[in-house]
Amino acid sequence: MRRILFLCVFCITLLLLTSTANIAMTQEISVLINGTNADLQDQQSYIDENNRTMVPIRLAEKLGALVEWDGVNKKISIVKGEKRVLFTIDDKKAKVNGATLEMDTVAVLTVAGRTMIPLRFMVEALNLDISWESSIRTVSIKEKDIPEKITKSQIEIWTDVDPVNLCVENNYGGVYYISVNNIGTEIYSFKSSFLDKDRNVIHETVTVQKSLLERTFKGRTYLKNEVFTIRLGCRHPEAQYLAVEVKAIDDNNNEIVSTKELMLTYDNYSDLANFLVPKELGDPRLTKAELLYIAKDPKRVQEKIDNVYDLIRYMHVNQYVFDNQPRADGSHDIRIQEGSYIWHHNESAEQAIISNKGICGSTANFAHYILKNDYEETGIIQISFGPTEGGHYINYIRHQGKYYIIDFSSFPTRSYAAQGIIYTVDDLSEYSNLCKSERKGLTVTIIVSYKTDSVLPIAHMGNSGLIYLPQGFEVNTIYNLPEYAPIFIPGPTKLPE
Repeated sequence: MRRILFLCVFCITLLLLTSTANIAMTQEISVLINGTNADLQDQQSYIDENNRTMVPIRLAEKLGALVEWDGVNKKISIVKGEKRVLFTIDDKKAKVNGATLEMDTVAVLTVAGRTMIPLRFMVEALNLDISWESSIRTVSIKEKDIPEKITKSQIEIWTDVDPVNLCVENNYGGVYYISVNNIGTEIYSFKSSFLDKDRNVIHETVTVQKSLLERTFKGRTYLKNEVFTIRLGCRHPEAQYLAVEVKAIDDNNNEIVSTKELMLTYDNYSDLANFLVPKELGDPRLTKAELLYIAKDPKRVQEKIDNVYDLIRYMHVNQYVFDNQPRADGSHDIRIQEGSYIWHHNESAEQAIISNKGICGSTANFAHYILKNDYEETGIIQISFGPTEGGHYINYIRHQGKYYIIDFSSFPTRSYAAQGIIYTVDDLSEYSNLCKSERKGLTVTIIVSYKTDSVLPIAHMGNSGLIYLPQGFEVNTIYNLPEYAPIFIPGPTKLPE
């Protein structure tokens, strides 16, 4: 009898506890974002058994964050600005910008297939303010340091490259980045129109919505005084102009309209691409203002630029110059005689960045210095021509199983208006035929590659045309005429000051 009574009491207690937990989980919680109700529709928030408010991951998108779900590993990635938060289902350990932190509850996957995360942890990790009003069961989330009053109202539109380059047939062409500087206004309409030579509309995109920025532009919520970038695309063969129109309402409820028209230039499909960098090497990331800000500062340039596209844009924006003016002795490089040999040296990457100019060797140093830690492998390709024809230095990058051969000095030598030279090959050995085809009229005698921190000095002895390289470096011979094989000798003892 006692056993039966105990069992009944136990079951009733368990039922009450379960009912209490279910009541806690079914009681709806309101969430306000900057004073506006976050409509989560059928995804209801609740307080879990650890007394923590749980919300669907959709809420993070409403906060302007990018959300990714890895169903295989049951991980949720949330990125907003410089903050990145990583949750794992049923794991109390989370990561914030790579640092592991312990939570007092876990992210869960509900029976209905909803992914729920702890609200306070997520909000504070994204550096937002959060408060709880228990009497009305409401959570309030606010951006930090939102200015109470903005006195200036304007919109400015610009592009990083003007005129913009459109490649009709190239897979990487037809993509444009328009920057909008929005101060003290609420943008509600953004229109982009691609026009033909008579300015007839070929393709038009119009986004009209109050508080447009809360839901568009990669899902991020922008403050009223931020600069943001819109990516546009058109590959229509008759497109010759791009017209942009932005409309907004200022704090006094006055409409502001800002427009800009850009002329598009054309390049037919070719292995030589002008600002049309293979997508695998990365999209442009830095704004024009950022590229100007870091100019002539080697350390900042190396830290900020991490892809080929931004490097070329840096050269263009800051008007990096190919310096073909001879020195006092008539040479273009730095020459130091040691015994019977004349060693040819090039300026360092730092010197090229500070002076904002260089010949092919120092430009190759400049590019290698900036990109050497950003891809699987980076290196130098050295080309020698006939006895009186000189030589040339370019760069290569190995990334995702391909080699990308880039002549960075070809951009300034063509005033950034014509095609720059970028080849994509499966192996560096394929470059020999491309080089000979590209350098018609010159006798290509030697092509070598290496992965040193800068271009190697080379030595000549008389007018034989033979090339001497310093010993002790791993050098890969891509091509050479039989009579012009590279010769390795002890390196120079005197270096440029």
